[in-house]
Amino acid sequence: MTRLLCVLAAITLTGSTRLPCQPEAEPAEGLAAHPIAAMIGLWRGAASNLGRDNQWHEAQAVERARWNLAGTAILVEGYGYIEDAQTHERTVGHDAFGLIELQEDEVAFYARRAGADFERRVIETLPDGRLRWSMQARGATMRFTITLTEDRWHEIGEMSRDGERWSRIIETDLHRVDR
Repeated sequence: MTRLLCVLAAITLTGSTRLPCQPEAEPAEGLAAHPIAAMIGLWRGAASNLGRDNQWHEAQAVERARWNLAGTAILVEGYGYIEDAQTHERTVGHDAFGLIELQEDEVAFYARRAGADFERRVIETLPDGRLRWSMQARGATMRFTITLTEDRWHEIGEMSRDGERWSRIIETDLHRVDR
């Protein structure tokens, strides 16, 4: 009952589902030293994707990453939308969340998007410091490469049917709003 009251108070007072009686987790050793820890914070910016009509479509994107599970994991929430300039109605194009944790010296990413099941992926660190994860979808390999700096999250999504020729299908350019 006390937890329910905390949830209701949090939503009523802040408009957020983050509980005021639930402190932000401090990062534990391991994952905190990995380059992925730089994504902690609130990010906003532009996104574009190549539609089925073979045209690029512009959108807005928000990503929120925070420490969770006693600081042993990063919870990531992603939301992308297009807003009609006249009616200000939003059409959601991306609604997903994931959990990132260190497992046996691999950074594992459990992700779920609306209407799909959780999937486990491994995030690799490239020699230049960028991060990459991939998945199989629609008979092709999709890979996502992230460049994180202090104030910028730049992500490129590519698709390949043969593993050799890659086509850009998604790009986001986010800027840190809050830590």
